[in-house]
Amino acid sequence: MNLKMSLTLKQRLFVLFVLIGLVPFLTVSIYSYVKARSSLVDAAFKNRVTTSELKKAHIEQYFRQIIYRSETFAEDTMVVEAMHEFTSTFFAVEKESGAKYDANAKYNEDLLMARYQEQKENTPDVPDNIIATWWPKKKAVKILQHQYISNNPFKAGKRQELDFAADDNSYNSVHKRYQRIFRQYVNRFGYQDMFLIEPDTGYIVYTTMKKLDFATSLMSGPYSDSNMAKVFDTVVKSKERDFVKIEDFEPYAPSNSAESAFIASPIYDGDKKIGVLVFQLPAEKINNIMTRNRQWSQRVSGRTAESYIVNASDMEMRTDSRYLLESPDSFFKAIQNTSQDKKAIDRMKKYNTSIGILKITNKNIKEAAANKATLNYITTNYLNAPVLMATSPLDIEGLNWQIVAEVEEDDALSTVTHLFYAMLILGLITVICVFAVG
Repeated sequence: MNLKMSLTLKQRLFVLFVLIGLVPFLTVSIYSYVKARSSLVDAAFKNRVTTSELKKAHIEQYFRQIIYRSETFAEDTMVVEAMHEFTSTFFAVEKESGAKYDANAKYNEDLLMARYQEQKENTPDVPDNIIATWWPKKKAVKILQHQYISNNPFKAGKRQELDFAADDNSYNSVHKRYQRIFRQYVNRFGYQDMFLIEPDTGYIVYTTMKKLDFATSLMSGPYSDSNMAKVFDTVVKSKERDFVKIEDFEPYAPSNSAESAFIASPIYDGDKKIGVLVFQLPAEKINNIMTRNRQWSQRVSGRTAESYIVNASDMEMRTDSRYLLESPDSFFKAIQNTSQDKKAIDRMKKYNTSIGILKITNKNIKEAAANKATLNYITTNYLNAPVLMATSPLDIEGLNWQIVAEVEEDDALSTVTHLFYAMLILGLITVICVFAVG
């Protein structure tokens, strides 16, 4: 019985020859796989580092340009003269136009209230009584907001087209002289708005776009706790003539709580600080640099490759997620299985953005920020997908930003994965053929 069950010599030799043939095949296959994988990992990291450095250079150049423009524009003789003129005429508005405003006060205030109601309806997550907080207490503010906002013949988003209001006062004469020039400057360089602010009271004596922050005080008014108020306060307290300050992105209520950053410089006349020049920076410009105007399929290596900016202080995104913009349904399905706060997920769904909302919990990014170095990691991203990541700090004064370039591991190593399966299939076919012949 044992003899019948035992292998014949011929069968034993056949199995031995199969094993002798498979061992070197497997050895070469494993070696080739490991070497190919290592090479692809190195290539993927090199690509991500290159992408990171290119984006880093582009972003830093953009901020160098706006810092230079802010500093030089604040020194321009025209801006110095405008600051003087807007300040003096601003504080004369109530005396010059108060009686005319009072003669039709109910109609004027009803019109202005409708504009505040519209603002409330279009600003997310504000309390029911927010208008009481926003509503101006000073008559001059009501007069100017009526003339340039609620009684403006141009609709929201186009109110900057009004060069001067109809009322015959000295402020409107000054506004007529400068509005077109400042509007062209703001449009040319892609700013969201421009402000001239009186340094002793914090009153915004001029804005280009005429939102509801116009004519309010950043010291005592409704937006005194905003990031624009912070940048204003820092510049006012600085003793340096060539001082420039950038305040990071935060929701800004007069812009319907859209994420906005601000850059500010002092305005001097001789040795006296007479004002503060502020520009509002939209997130869109930086977002377009990082997302290549959302043209990933034409310009990005890898179907999952993306670059984004993280604030290393609060670990929130400062640009949009590629996944959110390209495949929102897949993004929200995946993010449900992460540690993201449910309220944050709901906000991203509502406003279709991850800027200032999406928290990055990756410890490697914090480590790279602390070391102020470009570092590579095989780690997981904000959707818990394994990725190859390169991250480095951005050199922008006042901003603790980290740039991240990553690609999903499966995407980066797809070639070697296909090689592995090809070798596996080839090995199986070889064994089958040998057994068939034997």
